[in-house]
Amino acid sequence: MSLTVKDAATVDAPLPDQRHVWVRRSRRLAPILAVVIFVTVAWLLYRNLRSYSIEEIRQSFLQIPRSKIYLAAALTVANYLCLALFDRLAFKAAGVKLSTGKIAGASLAGYAASYSFGALLGGASIRYRLYSTWRLTASDILKVMLMIAIGGWSGMLTVAAAAFLGTPLSSGSYATSLRLVGVCCASLVVAYLVTTLVRKQPIRFGHYAVQLPRFRVAVAQAVVSTTELTLAAAALWILLPDELSIPFRVLLAGYMMAVFATIASHAPGGLGVFELVVLSYVIPTKSPAAVAALVLYRIIYYFMPLAIAAVGYIAFEWRRQKERLLRTTAKASRLISPVAPWMLSALVFLCGLILLLSGATPVEHSRLTLISQWLPIHAVEMGHLIGSVVGTLLLVLSHGLSRRFDSAWWTSMVLVSIGVVASLMKGIDWEEAGILVVVLILLAMSRSRFYRRGAMLHSVPSAKWWVAVALTLTATIWLGSFAYKHVEYSNDLWWHFAYDANAPRFLRASLVAATILLVLASISLQGKSREIPPLPTVDEISRATEVVAHQSSTEANLALLGDKSLLWSDDRTAFVMFAVRGASWIALGDPVGPIEQHEELVWRFRELADSHGGRTVFHHVPAMSLPSYLQVGSVPLKIGDAGQVALESFSLDAPKLKSLRRVHMRFERQGFQFHVVPAHEVRLWLPQLRLISEEWLAAKHTAEKRFSLGFFSEDYLCRLPIALVTKNGDALAFANVLVTNGREELSIDMMRHCNSVPNGIMDYLFGSLMLWGKEQGYKWFSLGVAPLSGLDSRPLSPLWNKIGNALYEHGEHFYNYEGLRQYKEKFSPQWQPMYLCYPGGFCLPQVLIDFAALNSGGIRGVVSHRGSNHNQRE
Repeated sequence: MSLTVKDAATVDAPLPDQRHVWVRRSRRLAPILAVVIFVTVAWLLYRNLRSYSIEEIRQSFLQIPRSKIYLAAALTVANYLCLALFDRLAFKAAGVKLSTGKIAGASLAGYAASYSFGALLGGASIRYRLYSTWRLTASDILKVMLMIAIGGWSGMLTVAAAAFLGTPLSSGSYATSLRLVGVCCASLVVAYLVTTLVRKQPIRFGHYAVQLPRFRVAVAQAVVSTTELTLAAAALWILLPDELSIPFRVLLAGYMMAVFATIASHAPGGLGVFELVVLSYVIPTKSPAAVAALVLYRIIYYFMPLAIAAVGYIAFEWRRQKERLLRTTAKASRLISPVAPWMLSALVFLCGLILLLSGATPVEHSRLTLISQWLPIHAVEMGHLIGSVVGTLLLVLSHGLSRRFDSAWWTSMVLVSIGVVASLMKGIDWEEAGILVVVLILLAMSRSRFYRRGAMLHSVPSAKWWVAVALTLTATIWLGSFAYKHVEYSNDLWWHFAYDANAPRFLRASLVAATILLVLASISLQGKSREIPPLPTVDEISRATEVVAHQSSTEANLALLGDKSLLWSDDRTAFVMFAVRGASWIALGDPVGPIEQHEELVWRFRELADSHGGRTVFHHVPAMSLPSYLQVGSVPLKIGDAGQVALESFSLDAPKLKSLRRVHMRFERQGFQFHVVPAHEVRLWLPQLRLISEEWLAAKHTAEKRFSLGFFSEDYLCRLPIALVTKNGDALAFANVLVTNGREELSIDMMRHCNSVPNGIMDYLFGSLMLWGKEQGYKWFSLGVAPLSGLDSRPLSPLWNKIGNALYEHGEHFYNYEGLRQYKEKFSPQWQPMYLCYPGGFCLPQVLIDFAALNSGGIRGVVSHRGSNHNQRE
């Protein structure tokens, strides 16, 4: 598909995009900002809790009545049921249909992940993968997510308005400020509901249009969202100690302040931020029972739903895979990208966190007494140290699991097994050992999901990932510092070994864990080059020529242009050709080389783009290759149909080709001749070919294209045959012929002619080349892509389909898409859908702009549209 419109006046060199520069700088600052926020919150929380002891909190935790725990759990269940109903209303508002059971399942998984991990594993990505598994289009998913976001904010603002206006948390300026915020929240809610009542047309924001839900649905969403927030706050209120006598309306106001602070901080799950706000603005006096209630609330409301969602979803994936394997082939089963590796990555990360938290807190005295009767002191010390080391390594290894590395799976299996033994050795922590055993079983069940062998070193975690790991380790060290704040520090602590010496063990384990993390991060971030691969050298082009010669698709020859970077496999038998503009890393077609190398190269390209903060785009992808791109999280978007003519049955005598047959006979009578010049003889014709090309470009008021279209390059033209039309020995028209050694496919790239030749010269060249290909034993002739053709035009089709169909039917001012399809249709080709795979979301317009700019050599080449380009591959 070519997104360039007819003719560019000039080709601009790509200029630096200031907006992209700003975005890249902002992304670099994001980890630093996250560290600053985290450290600030940790310091404030430490200041608030320094008067507490860990033993006070533990005793208060154990004294919470079971009736309160059961009631909080019941309120949590009711809350998640309301969330499922809320998502059901979002589907209704978006006009998208899905069964209630699937909506509820996705709701549980999405909210549990979002509440517990925040940006590390957001609910949006979980929902997207689930919804795409159930065959919702990218457009439908975006509409649903938008309705969830709008409805969610309407509920939060409603609760905040009621709470802030009705309950001043303190006197003076705080009360006035809260009332003012409450008035603003109420005004926003009223304005939103009035807008849904009176406005029926979409609201436009630049290039985007948002259709608001109907008034009744909007009100229902606000009511349900208000109910679920009230239930969530009630679960915490129930757990608070009775002696505090905190009115529910006061707790609700403080709860909403904590929710807004969590959103603003971007802290994973609001960990620390939520607790800090509640302790500062709701709890009037020192209360270890209140701190214990907050810990229990996080377990009940955050971690338990996450565990249920994780186990349930992995079980669902396992059952689904088995059913699919029973009724289809292994290749067909890969059409859906499973989420299990991502969920297992999160669980392994959680295992590492559990081991570190366990190592940072004292072991119960009764368990130490029991273990001292069975194990020597050096075994207990070694178990504690190994547990913390394993926890640190699991945090790092979770990245490799998310990338499906075989080596990461084996290493995780070994480390989790060691973690189980270490948990029992250091303090008979059978609870955490049980959790690790469950994760170990889930890893074993998902062995087939981790198939990337021997390639983990190619995957360099981003700086953001290392920051997340470092913050997690910092949080556990902070917890240990708080737990042992009553122990006076001295250098002798480092060398003190005893069964009850918990603080020295914590110091030694923290130092080793921090050292390991620092070494691994330094090796990872400095040991691998982050430079964008340069354009290929002459030797690389020669090597690429050898690889291309063994391919079945002629599109691979475009790598020989030399205008695209090449990402090679380790054995240099396969490569991805790509170019970069702004934040878009755009690969052209499938990887070139043996099919068994394709998936690994797709992952490598994704990781290379990720390391630069770019978005990964794969252009011109056939349907049969989609599984490889779905595996890396890409969203397919149909861009047109590619046509192939079966040469074995091709003949100019076909009724549809009557006009072409007449043109062919007329040119032969007039003395025109068709030749195919072998590659080694092309250089002799180059002077005439250059004159033809320059005359053609001048007549069309255009300039050379790039990337997915060939341009006049002597080195490029001399690598392949040339189809030539001559008269009296003079060249009048030519086309470069794309071929491979297997004679599977034949195609052309550039078609150019002198201005003096009669009309129909290209039809003559086209038909003659097909007949030549038939004589030479080629199976197929590729007509290239008919852009925007074959898109569904149903009422519920995605927005892209509607735009594409409109351009296809009425866009002749820019490009005659429909005429191009009709011209190719007379050859009775077999059409195959072609796709653009991109990250999803709202980046599609920018992706298309970047692709068009790459093709046209710059933005000016995109917007200028006189003339025509006459490149066959369009």
